Order: sequence, then structure tokens, then C-alpha cells
Amino acid sequence: MTGAMSLYILAALIILLGGLSLILQKVYKVETEKGEKTVVDVPFFGKLTTNYPALAFVFIGSILAAYGYDKAVDLEQLKLEQTMNSTAEWFISGRLVPPKDQVVNFDRGHLSYQKPKCTPQGPDIHGFFSYICDIKKGVPIEDEVKQIDFTLCGNCGKSYFAQIDLSGEIKNFKDSKPSIIKSLDGNKIIYHDITLTAASIDIEACPTPN
Repeated sequence: MTGAMSLYILAALIILLGGLSLILQKVYKVETEKGEKTVVDVPFFGKLTTNYPALAFVFIGSILAAYGYDKAVDLEQLKLEQTMNSTAEWFISGRLVPPKDQVVNFDRGHLSYQKPKCTPQGPDIHGFFSYICDIKKGVPIEDEVKQIDFTLCGNCGKSYFAQIDLSGEIKNFKDSKPSIIKSLDGNKIIYHDITLTAASIDIEACPTPN
């Protein structure tokens, strides 16, 4: 039971006692020195004789109910802020393969992302790589990490690259169209083998690996 709910219950009990004392005067009858009672106009009941303890019960109960409501609103606001700021972890893996009849030193390559939302691991000497992405909950990963690039420079005087359009590949996979995505299960994506493309570029213009 939450603190706000406990306050609501306590407030209801106190107001109930106050209401009973308004109706059952014989239980909570307190007269002034002049022998007069306080008269209040209660909706649906008309004018009733009452006393200060009864009014105190109703007043305190109302204050507690209002306080409990404020606490409940604050708690809901806190939960909403926590939900908006929370993230979901995505795990993505695959393997890069060299063009036919070529040898590539994969561990000299560089993985980069259109938006730096991911932490890469690899590729290792066999081309296997993975990366973990922390994406805001409720937001599709393709809305945050749209494109992934792999660049390998200075491999025996040759350079290679691979470009993954993550947004387009996920759409193709969901539409049952050809895609480099092998499986998409929950927050886990596994690629088919990705063949590198040889590029004729200035090696000095290649990015420096992290």
C-alpha cells in the first residue's frame, strides 16, 4: 500500500467519524457555557446541531485528503519522468567477410555510427563484431541509429568499406523483403554475413580508429 493511499484511508475514517458525530449528537455532544450548540447546514441533511470536535474531524480529514492527493500527483509525476528517461539495451551482432579471393585484416578496421548511441566491440581477426545500444524506451532503434559504417584502410595498399542502412534493413525484414538481417528477436538483431566492398580512396583520408 502506498503512502498516498494510506493517507486517503485515514482521511476517510476521520471524515466518517466527523460525519457520524454530526448525526449522532448523543455520542459527541459538547455544549458551550451558555448551553448552546453550533448549527451547521449539511447538504441532503439540512440544519444539524453539532460540536467543535465533529468539525475538527471533518476539517482534519479534508486536510489529510488534500495532502494525500498532492503526494499522489507528485509520485505519478516522478514515475512519468523516470519512464521518459529510462533506456532499453539493444544487442546487435554480425560478421564481415572479405571480397572473394582477398585477405583482410579486420581488426584494423573502424566501426562508426550516424548517431553515437552504441558501444562497439570488434571486429576481431575473423570479422565478428557486435555492439550494444542504449535506446530510450518506447523509441524504435532505427529512429536513433539509422546507419552503421565500417571502414578499413591500408590493408596491403587497399581499402574496404561496408555501409548498413539499419532503418531500411529493419523495414525490409519486417516486410519479408531481402535484408541483411538474419533475425530480429525482441531487442536482439543478428546480421547475415556482410561482404566488404573494395574502394579506391586516398588511404590518408581514412578515419583513425578509436
